[in-house]
Amino acid sequence: MSNYRLGDRPLGLVASAVVATVLTVTGSNVATASAPTVAATTPTVAGASSPIAVNSYDISESPVSGWGGWAHVYDGTIEDTGRTTGPNCSAVGTQIARYTNGNGTLNDGVTDAANLDSTHLLCLDAATDGSLVRPEITVRFAGPVLVDRIVIHGGGAGLNIYPGAIEAATVEIGNAQVTMTSAPEGVPNDAGVLRDDVFDLTTTGLSSIPTSQLTIGNFVTSFFGSPLGQAAIAEITVEGRVAAVPIDIDIRPASTRNVIELSSRLPLPLAILSSGTFNVRMINVATLKFGAVGDEDSLLGCSLAPDINRDRRPDLVCLAAIRRTGLAVGDVEGVITGSTKSGSNFVGRDDVTVRP
Repeated sequence: MSNYRLGDRPLGLVASAVVATVLTVTGSNVATASAPTVAATTPTVAGASSPIAVNSYDISESPVSGWGGWAHVYDGTIEDTGRTTGPNCSAVGTQIARYTNGNGTLNDGVTDAANLDSTHLLCLDAATDGSLVRPEITVRFAGPVLVDRIVIHGGGAGLNIYPGAIEAATVEIGNAQVTMTSAPEGVPNDAGVLRDDVFDLTTTGLSSIPTSQLTIGNFVTSFFGSPLGQAAIAEITVEGRVAAVPIDIDIRPASTRNVIELSSRLPLPLAILSSGTFNVRMINVATLKFGAVGDEDSLLGCSLAPDINRDRRPDLVCLAAIRRTGLAVGDVEGVITGSTKSGSNFVGRDDVTVRP
């Protein structure tokens, strides 16, 4: 392996960066003679937008089940706030409650509830004490995601004006929030209103913020332009992508210059670095891709190394075929993507100078 070089020095001289055995990667198969490897599953790496499961949700304030004749279920904590709202077709359910850490009607998988017994009716009017009821709904996910689209399904209750009544709302992710109008979608209800309200976050910066939860509130509702004080929600569905956790990498770790010559036939060395929150031993090597955008199948092999950056943590050194990286003159960074054994996605970037 001494003919493989890191920067200006032979590979074998970089503090034992590459141990005797190099993992040979062919397609999705990983073979090794003796070096320790991280073997495993092949989880999907972040890409096209797809449904994201809502693991739980909160509602900051809402009349309890039965208000207005509408019924919902919730298995979390329902705490009476001490406030009430006026009767709406029924004297039942006028208490305003706080819902926390649970699941129920809004994530039970039923998007087209055909009756009032499986739809949550929100109040947007004044409580009996004169203060406004302003519900906020927080939905949580299993891990970091990039949210592209939120759909509030109004349900299929006939002869009712509340499904599909949400005109606008404020969506909050992290420290950022955007107030936006909805786009109507779905089948018209008996009142001629499309049942679902869609919030497209790809038109905002919110879709680029990794998050494990989002909050939607400040609802504005109407029926053909006339303000409404309620909104019916049968389900909230979310679409997006699994967010990739940023990690540290070092292209040509033995050199201060990350010059890549496209005409070179020598493999390009790069190191994936462990940190206090990331251990390279947890990498599923078969998922690694490296190149101009991070989806190029360019890696020839990887091997655990004692410590590339002298932080007393193990690192992973890989060799890439330059001509398979997709890099071109003018590119300024190289990108590696992959997944851990548990299915968490990650991405690493380092500056490069590409020459012919």
